[in-house]
Amino acid sequence: MSDCHCDTRRVGRDSDASGEFFWGGCADNVHYAATFARRFIDSKDRKSRDGRALMNLHNNRAGRKVTL
Repeated sequence: MSDCHCDTRRVGRDSDASGEFFWGGCADNVHYAATFARRFIDSKDRKSRDGRALMNLHNNRAGRKVTL
């Protein structure tokens, strides 16, 4: 892999019938995804300033904040 977006804060431990296992260091690039989603999803509503567009922008922002 030429471009790794490892996140050393992401670690975990679990077990199943095969035994215990650990993981860590790899994660999705959620910051890139949030930026892409903001540009893609908010683009139509940013062009308008009516109440519905402002509500959509607020809800989209709140959703991104909760997931990050």
